[in-house]
Amino acid sequence: MEIPKGGILLYDAYNKIAKPLTDDFEFELKTREERLFQLSPIVNGWSVIGISDKYLSAGTVEVTSINENEIICTMKESGSLTVWSKNGIPKINDVPFNSLGNHLYTFDCSTIETSNYNLKITR
Repeated sequence: MEIPKGGILLYDAYNKIAKPLTDDFEFELKTREERLFQLSPIVNGWSVIGISDKYLSAGTVEVTSINENEIICTMKESGSLTVWSKNGIPKINDVPFNSLGNHLYTFDCSTIETSNYNLKITR
């Protein structure tokens, strides 16, 4: 498997933090303890996590196109959409996402539709 040109983003679902993987990532688990990590490609300074309160966040959104300034995606479910943006605050219809820190942002999409709707995210 080839690493994407922009790199790979590691998202820690329990702690709601993300970081580009530039070297080894170490963590410890105690007996009967679990962690949930998602690896996502970084494309043009973006990485789409998905609906972050879902166990399989990446399965809740399908990215149709992505460039330096925008993402076009289809939401398969509603909820809080989480994206990582290296270069600026993402927006939907000029409404900014809420910052979670370290280039990670979330937007409550639960009031837009229930499923299978298109979104344009800009920055």
